[in-house]
Amino acid sequence: MRIAQPERLLERTSGLMLEGYTFHDSVRMLLPHHLGEPGPALRLLERNLRSGLGPVEILEGVGFSRTSLMPVGIAVAHGNLPEALGGMADKLRRRGKTMEKLKKATLYPAVLFGFVSVLFVLFRLLFMPNMERLLGSRGGGGRALHLSGLLLRLPDLLIGLLLLAALAAVPGYLYWRRQPANRRHDLAMKVPLAARWQRMAHTAVFSREMGTLLLGGISLQQALAIMTEQSPGSMLEFLVERVRSEVIQGLPFHEAVSRGGGFTGDFSSFIRHGEEGGHLPRELLIYGELLDDQIESESERLISIVQPVLFSILAVCILGAYMALMLPVYSMIDVH
Repeated sequence: MRIAQPERLLERTSGLMLEGYTFHDSVRMLLPHHLGEPGPALRLLERNLRSGLGPVEILEGVGFSRTSLMPVGIAVAHGNLPEALGGMADKLRRRGKTMEKLKKATLYPAVLFGFVSVLFVLFRLLFMPNMERLLGSRGGGGRALHLSGLLLRLPDLLIGLLLLAALAAVPGYLYWRRQPANRRHDLAMKVPLAARWQRMAHTAVFSREMGTLLLGGISLQQALAIMTEQSPGSMLEFLVERVRSEVIQGLPFHEAVSRGGGFTGDFSSFIRHGEEGGHLPRELLIYGELLDDQIESESERLISIVQPVLFSILAVCILGAYMALMLPVYSMIDVH
């Protein structure tokens, strides 16, 4: 099922809970307004509610992904579910804005590329046969026509490369999903750009959720155990479990994070500063917010690069079309 405006559903649920409504009553009240066909979803919701399932299972049952629900599962432990739902709503809203910017950056070049591809096909079907007959009657232009034909295949080449990349990505993704979390982590760390983004993403989630748990009065080892339970089978679970094993052996938290790996380079020193100052939970929350802002700004910077790259590809195609048209003309001049 597809939820319309999931961030609004979470935001309104959080608001109702702050006014005194229970989580179950809030979801039951709001869900019909966020589904096109609410009947099946409401029946499933009622079954889940009667079964006594928790907020994570309830939200997963109405369409939210398990991986995105970690803050909700952790909120059940520290007891501040409305704040967690509000935080999830904010993250979904920011992600939606980023995806909207990406869509706007790619839509116009994609439409132009479609028009250019149609023009190339028309040139091949209408222009090239007439030009071949004309140059053939004059006894020349074979090389120019051959080169023009190749240039008019530029869109075909680009579309073919895109399809090959997509076909190659499917088995790659299936292979990736079949690997255990430690193997997926090792593979991601071998790709420089992917490694950087994975480190920032994992550190932001770990820092934010650990800060929330510690601020709620939960001990360090218990907080690490809760995070492990709420991220089953994920790379983050693998990283948290490594940190947890180091902490159990008696290492300070900052050293355990440093040895565990998979986090940003300055994260352990930031933790050490928080431990020495006695404000670790608050500083972990601040660090998570800083990383979220950094991820958002870098995402926008990458999106700003996408459109110029696409227009550059379009420019190459248009230049190729111009050369494909002019080469036979110049060949006719030479023959004449």
